[in-house]
Amino acid sequence: MNSSRRVDRVMALVAMLASGVALASGCAGAGGSTTAAGARPRGHAPPKADAAAYRDPVAIAALRERALEVLSAAGTGPEPEQRANAMEALAPAPARLEPIVRANLVDENQGVRTVAAMMVGKAMLKNSLPFVEPLLADTSPRVRAAAIFAIRRCRASVDPTPLAGMLQDASPRVRAQAAFVLGELGDAGAIPMLREAARDPMNKAPPSEVKVMQLQIAEARIKLGDDDALQELRAALYPARPEDMEATILAAQIIGQVQDRASMAPLIALTAMKDEAGNRMPAEAQLAAAGSLARLGATQGGFIARQYSADPDPIRRAQAAFVFGETGGRENLPILDGMLADQEGTVRVSAAAAILKIAEAATAMGQNGR
Repeated sequence: MNSSRRVDRVMALVAMLASGVALASGCAGAGGSTTAAGARPRGHAPPKADAAAYRDPVAIAALRERALEVLSAAGTGPEPEQRANAMEALAPAPARLEPIVRANLVDENQGVRTVAAMMVGKAMLKNSLPFVEPLLADTSPRVRAAAIFAIRRCRASVDPTPLAGMLQDASPRVRAQAAFVLGELGDAGAIPMLREAARDPMNKAPPSEVKVMQLQIAEARIKLGDDDALQELRAALYPARPEDMEATILAAQIIGQVQDRASMAPLIALTAMKDEAGNRMPAEAQLAAAGSLARLGATQGGFIARQYSADPDPIRRAQAAFVFGETGGRENLPILDGMLADQEGTVRVSAAAAILKIAEAATAMGQNGR
């Protein structure tokens, strides 16, 4: 998940846990309630199907194509979060991705522009660089950071020094985006300035945003080889107060990204942990831990995704679909197929992304003769 959306999504968590409402959109857009033709009622279990049918390569290819159609439609649809999510999911299909990215590089939503620029770099869409270059003068520093990433990643010439200035910005979110970009670019020379940015208490900024920023900086440092930052992630897995939960969820997500296998035991504990009143951790924390465990090779957490695949909350259904994709199991394709008809567009996009991921893995295994 792109840093700008991940940060925005986690920032909304404390309010959601307190009020019981759905997690806010990561791109400052609507919640994605567009109804698809034939969509199933919200919260109902997806239709069951013969799992054996989803082992056939032809059937998987057909399902993959349907998923690509869902993502292509969402990538130019009315909801900013879905446009951003769809672009990230389309990374394995650059021919489908590139025209959508180009359209979204001029999107009115800064989160969408940020993700579009990041995807140019991640997918190495060098022919789209002329469309990225104007974003170096964008009004949003987060968009400018993403543009620098895209150009540098595609081996073109660009001045990276503005990223250092962004690490001193008054906004923790801008600092987090700059840190993410520096981590992705792989220049270990950025470690000292990342450490300095993390030490700044930013007393005028909301403490929750500062904590999330510090975890994003820790992720960047680890990517650049500074493993001392792992302790910050591991410590965040043990929330002492409800307001610590957003940091716990983000730390759980990052641990999977940076492949910290030493944290597998705490992640497993997080999926079953209870508070003093005997209540389990929020579903979002359980799903974040299950997704990272799958990235670390422990795919048994799929049962947690199944628990929430028909949850009344569409964000939880979408997170469940994401975990199915991380586990990579073809046995989850029948459920994901059903989720392609979900009433909520956010869920459809997440299911399509998971299907694409599983289909790509299945194709790779077939090519390797396994």
